[in-house]
Amino acid sequence: MEVQIWLPKKAKLGVVEKEYPDIYADGDEKHDDLSYFVGNSNDGPNGRDFLTYQEAVECCGFVEGAIPGAECVMEGNGGWAMGMIKREDFSGLAVSPQQKSAYKRRSNTYWKAFRRGKRLSANADIRHRRGD
Repeated sequence: MEVQIWLPKKAKLGVVEKEYPDIYADGDEKHDDLSYFVGNSNDGPNGRDFLTYQEAVECCGFVEGAIPGAECVMEGNGGWAMGMIKREDFSGLAVSPQQKSAYKRRSNTYWKAFRRGKRLSANADIRHRRGD
């Protein structure tokens, strides 16, 4: 599975590159934001995609936590689906309790990765300011 990432033009990519060394640029620097990809939309070695669905959710959370203004989209998902991944309260949905649990697990994965990305980015900024 593939994740497309849009970053503000002046974004610092170091923490994300360290976490996802296979990230690659789309190559269009004429706009105010840059487009990158993590993963591969084609089957990888041994019939496995580079990112599983779970890993793609984690990637989105990590990147959006690490870089303010970043936006991610997982392959095959649109705005509604990405909004459901980021949603935290599912109590008002007219779906089964099992479906609410599944949505909540996915959301928890996203937010855990988001907090981790934010923490690592903040630590990198502190080290940079100290000259470490």
